[in-house]
Amino acid sequence: MTLFWWFNFDTISAVVWEQRKLKDVVVSFDDRRIPLKSTARSKGRFPYYGATGVIDYVADFLLDGEYVLLAEDGANIISRSKPVTYLTSGKFWVNNHAHVFQMKSGSNIFFERDARKIGLCQI
Repeated sequence: MTLFWWFNFDTISAVVWEQRKLKDVVVSFDDRRIPLKSTARSKGRFPYYGATGVIDYVADFLLDGEYVLLAEDGANIISRSKPVTYLTSGKFWVNNHAHVFQMKSGSNIFFERDARKIGLCQI
């Protein structure tokens, strides 16, 4: 499986785009994901993310900062009834049903918006 991301390094409005592998433009934090069964979650103030966004609030966090979450699996990948990418900011916990990325350079907002627009989650 190879993922590609299209980037324009001159201006956003230029016609010529350079094809890059996703791993070349983002840092993955998938190794930080930890799933928690609902019975194991201590209620708290930190968002607990799954493939479809916030699914609960927990007492602890795994990550702190701005990240892009990309749904990994689930029925929503097909139905698209909810967004498949989310821009997160602050402290949060994420389970193993969402990929966690940050741009190596550039804007996480740009990445999240365009990943949603081009359907990057179809991997």
